[in-house]
Amino acid sequence: MSERRTAGMSATIGSDEIARLTTFGNDIEVTEEQVSGSGDTVGDPPIVKERYIPVSVGETANCGGVSLIAEGGEAAVKAAARTGDIVTLEFRHEDGSGTDYEGFFTNYSQTGELPNVFRFTAQFRVNDTTSVPAGS
Repeated sequence: MSERRTAGMSATIGSDEIARLTTFGNDIEVTEEQVSGSGDTVGDPPIVKERYIPVSVGETANCGGVSLIAEGGEAAVKAAARTGDIVTLEFRHEDGSGTDYEGFFTNYSQTGELPNVFRFTAQFRVNDTTSVPAGS
């Protein structure tokens, strides 16, 4: 059995790991539009029954993590946040399955520094998710 030191989530640019995430949470937002018409009624006397359809779906994530200063992780995370580089947040379970969240940082905060370790919190716009099967 391999030793596991993190919760199984990392941030990468291409194949380069730039940070390990210690916290993660995501939100899905759905924007809706009312499509009720005069024929959509209930009751007597009839009143309009509201009907809605989804018109857009968005997803964001809040995350926090650490990276090693000496290995260039701090500079890579900060550069990705400043330039809008595409980053992948990779979550993996013990069996190798999981989800990849692709997007970019929309908010970034450096929250502290220990010797050679950099801590940050960030908000992340998710543009795409990919399910990863076990053993990948």
